[in-house]
Amino acid sequence: MSIKTSTDRPVILINGMASNFEAQWRRGGWVARLEAAGRTVIGVDLPGHGASKDAVGRDAADLVLEEAAKHGSVDAIGFSAGAWALLLAASEQPTLFVRIAVLGAADMVLTGGLHHEDMQKPLIDGLLSAEEPAGNPMVTMIRRMIADAGNDREAVAGHTGRRRRRRYGRTVRTGFREGSECDALHRRWCGPL
Repeated sequence: MSIKTSTDRPVILINGMASNFEAQWRRGGWVARLEAAGRTVIGVDLPGHGASKDAVGRDAADLVLEEAAKHGSVDAIGFSAGAWALLLAASEQPTLFVRIAVLGAADMVLTGGLHHEDMQKPLIDGLLSAEEPAGNPMVTMIRRMIADAGNDREAVAGHTGRRRRRRYGRTVRTGFREGSECDALHRRWCGPL
């Protein structure tokens, strides 16, 4: 078995919430720097974001795993929600990943604390609102990031409100109450349980 050198091995970049590959990695200069170093760069957008806008019902870790499997072994960098997807993917299929970098993965992302209805509902409501919400600077910032990246707010809200897989490959509910607004949003984008 031959070991690929880092220049032979592609690097996958996974964006954070509200952004996409083009806005976060290409405009941010990461793609140019990695390519200048001889690396092949592959972008994986989170479901509901960029090129994965219509993949809202998919799990982000699955998108990362599918892309990594095409190449046999990769290096990967994930930011924020993309870091969480990368950690899940690498924990499920460690042989696909030679090196990973997990950037901006706050404790709440790692513990799943953000994936409860009481945390998600204000954000989802703010993303779906026709008017920019007053009094919630986080929603205002995320709406601006979505617009700057050219993403669709409803698609990002659909991904934000969907079920998440936790460590070790188990698919679980996020704590959304049956029949709640967040559950209804999930069902609209992803179908019934």
